[in-house]
Amino acid sequence: NKVIVTVTEVTAAAEWTIISRAEAIAALDAATQENPVDATFYISNPEFKRNAGGWTITSAAGTGSPSNFAMGSGGNNANCAESYHSNNGFDASQTLVGMKPGVYRLGAHAFYRNDNDNTGVFPYVYVNEQQSLFPARTGSENDMASAYASFLNGSYAVDPIYFTVEEGGEVKIGVNGANTAFWNIWGEFGLTYYGVDADIATLKFGAYVAQVEALRATATEYLSADISPIVKAAIE
Repeated sequence: NKVIVTVTEVTAAAEWTIISRAEAIAALDAATQENPVDATFYISNPEFKRNAGGWTITSAAGTGSPSNFAMGSGGNNANCAESYHSNNGFDASQTLVGMKPGVYRLGAHAFYRNDNDNTGVFPYVYVNEQQSLFPARTGSENDMASAYASFLNGSYAVDPIYFTVEEGGEVKIGVNGANTAFWNIWGEFGLTYYGVDADIATLKFGAYVAQVEALRATATEYLSADISPIVKAAIE
């Protein structure tokens, strides 16, 4: 009584290619502004997996531990981190060293849910002194698993942070939030390298154009749908 499984086709998504860190760094030499290269390997535990370490976790002020914080779910079905109504806020950070000089982009997915109309302080992703705010939750996510599923689908992308690394420079990345009335959740950090000649202003402009095109495509879908003439006229 044996079950024999015969594989007749292998897809690229099912194959693993293992390369050394040195090879990954060497691959960055081919990066240009038009054809960037993934550099997420510089980040330790970019998905915030459970028991994988990589991050220094403190209160928002950098002292002590958050009163309510979790990284990864118990069933390992949600690779993300959360802070729920922590009475001293939260901060998760790591310092990247030995990076190839040039221009980088840090991306992440995150959101907050406001549970008490306390809107004075909002959570953010940061690179050194640069900050990018978490977007507010717009869906029905109510736990780590549902939030993680939304992140994987591309929802709740934080506005990316572009930055330049000089020779021998260090970069501190992380998240921070001091509001005690929010559910905050984040993950899926990614780093992209654009080479030494890339221009950050041009990259940001290109990102804005992409956002406008996405909004235009959404509006086109609404206009082609069977909607009220009044609503359609307002959109146009």
